[in-house]
Amino acid sequence: MGFRFYKSFPIGKLLRVNVSKSGLSLGIGPPGLNLNIGRRGMRRTVGIPGSGLSWQDSRSWKTLGAKPNTDPQPGRQGAAAGSGGVILGVLLFLVLGAWLLLRSPTPPAPVPAVPWTARIDAHPPKPPEVRALARAELHELQRLLNQLGHPAGQPDGLEGPRTRAAVRSFLRQHGLERAEELDTDLLRRVRAATRAKATH
Repeated sequence: MGFRFYKSFPIGKLLRVNVSKSGLSLGIGPPGLNLNIGRRGMRRTVGIPGSGLSWQDSRSWKTLGAKPNTDPQPGRQGAAAGSGGVILGVLLFLVLGAWLLLRSPTPPAPVPAVPWTARIDAHPPKPPEVRALARAELHELQRLLNQLGHPAGQPDGLEGPRTRAAVRSFLRQHGLERAEELDTDLLRRVRAATRAKATH
């Protein structure tokens, strides 16, 4: 027995390129119905997949290129065989070109621009609740005002004229245009001013 080599490379579902000792060949068709085109000629195979039953019909390029009355001259037979090789080469070139074209990545579709109205947050954060200060919060406000240099008197958690005067002094110093209400918004601003003073 001699050395044999055979390898098949599928291209899609209906095409494959076969490599063997005799050269390249092209297989076309689904399982059970195959047309193999090679250097020596064409071979048709019809069978039932999985059954082992099949029928084959082989035709050489010499036979396909000859006229009904066979020409015995070897030069013409060689020309027929050469034309078969040319046809095979053209077919392989077309198949490989189509395969490379199908494998080339398609450019991604452009991303549609998002309308500016869709970028607006549908649920913006709610502003902090503003309410009157409880006694403990008022005590903290008086203590922080004293630390910032706005004398509010002894912190006792009770609203009085000295506390009001300290609040007016704080608002003027920071250029705040707001009412002198003793509420949570005022306490938040005083806390922020105290933290800013502590970092400097």
